Amino acid sequence: MISFYDSIDMLIIPSRADPLPTVAIEAMARKVLVIGNNIDGIPELVGDKDLLFNGLDAENVLRKIQQISRWNSQEIEARVQRQSKRAKQLFSSYEKVRYINNEFEKCLSE
Repeated sequence: MISFYDSIDMLIIPSRADPLPTVAIEAMARKVLVIGNNIDGIPELVGDKDLLFNGLDAENVLRKIQQISRWNSQEIEARVQRQSKRAKQLFSSYEKVRYINNEFEKCLSE
């Protein structure tokens, strides 16, 4: 998968439902620009409303790709860097342990 992510410039998440889009997390960690449908956990993960499209109508997806294609390379790189940083912060080993420990504490306190 690493070689696949390293070979693409953009990943499109066209899901109708995706509470935890792990493919997006992997792509962002490899510094691939991720755009996706404005549904479920995708907006929270992508973290940038300019990288979301509404619905799976091909025209909506095409418009989003065309919009991004007009951005200069510095703008795209800045968004890629923000997404990569976001993925690493939200899904680091430390965050996983912290989340699991919080869940255990909730269960024990009930």
